[in-house]
Amino acid sequence: MKMNNEKISVIVSCWDRKEYILDALKSVVDQSLSRDKYEIILVIGYENPEVNKFCIDYDIKNILYNETNFFTKFLYIGILNAKYNVISFLEDDDMFMHNKLEVIYNEFNQNEKLGYYHNITQEERFDRNRIFSNVSSISIRKGIINPDKFLQIDAIPDVALYLSALDSNYEIVDSKEILTYYRIHDKNQSLHIKEWIERRNNSLMVLPKLYPEGKANTFVIQLLKENGIW
Repeated sequence: MKMNNEKISVIVSCWDRKEYILDALKSVVDQSLSRDKYEIILVIGYENPEVNKFCIDYDIKNILYNETNFFTKFLYIGILNAKYNVISFLEDDDMFMHNKLEVIYNEFNQNEKLGYYHNITQEERFDRNRIFSNVSSISIRKGIINPDKFLQIDAIPDVALYLSALDSNYEIVDSKEILTYYRIHDKNQSLHIKEWIERRNNSLMVLPKLYPEGKANTFVIQLLKENGIW
């Protein structure tokens, strides 16, 4: 089978947590895929001399962005700065398995119709491994992300990325391969329950207007019913 040469842009996002970011970056640097086949972009909300030095040492594009804590806007800054059409995301408290990018590179280069790839994590909870959950488990073609829709969905960027794929004509792969390490800790965004639920519900409410028909709308209605909104 003829291979294309679709390189990968890895976007690492870090708003305000400081404990885990170097672990995340090290996991992206330490990949089985040759370094000339992917770039690393860090979008970070604060200055950190140790992180700055690491980025210089390992040729990581370091973008300081602290104008908003809207999750999708934060990710989109990275998307705008990505050189390549295949994008893999990593949140600061997660890590990539050693072979993650090699798998992603092969999957997208062997199938030019592939638009969205979701792998699972070592964390066994069902809600962590659903096809639309966990940004750090998602890889997507940049060209299918519609910014006018994506940027209106604040608190659920993983859902926003999945809807981009459903709204496209590209194929979606729900892989059962463990390629992401999901870290459980007391600073998980989803554990700040009151604020997160309010922001999530506000994001969910705009979805029917953004996706009024097709496969994306079917998924939206299902999601609203699951969350007691429909």
